[in-house]
Amino acid sequence: GWHAWTPRPIEAILSGCVPVILSDSIELPFEDSVEYADAIIRVRPQHVADLPMILRRIPEARRRAMVEAAHPLIRKLHWGPNGEAPLQIVRALARRRTHSRTRIRFHDEG
Repeated sequence: GWHAWTPRPIEAILSGCVPVILSDSIELPFEDSVEYADAIIRVRPQHVADLPMILRRIPEARRRAMVEAAHPLIRKLHWGPNGEAPLQIVRALARRRTHSRTRIRFHDEG
C-alpha cells in the first residue's frame, strides 16, 4: 500500500501470506496488543534495492514458521462472526481512555 492506513498487510495475513512492510513508520492495526514480529517482515525503505536478496536469505523453514505464527493473528484481525477485531477496537479505546488525562463530564453531574 501507499499509505499508513493501507489494509494490505492485514489482507496478506488473512490470506496466509507473510507481509513485507517497507516503512519506518507504519503502525499496524492493534499493534499495541497484537504481536506481529514473528509473522511479518519489515525492511527499511533505504534497503528496498536489497529486497530480493533479503527475502532469498530467509530460510524456507523460517518462512513456514512465520505463516504459522500468523494463524493466531487471523482471529484477532478478522471482522467476521468469530473474529476479535471489534473487541480489539474496544480494548484500544479503553487503553487510550486509561492513559488520557481528560475527565468525562456527565450531564447529571451538574
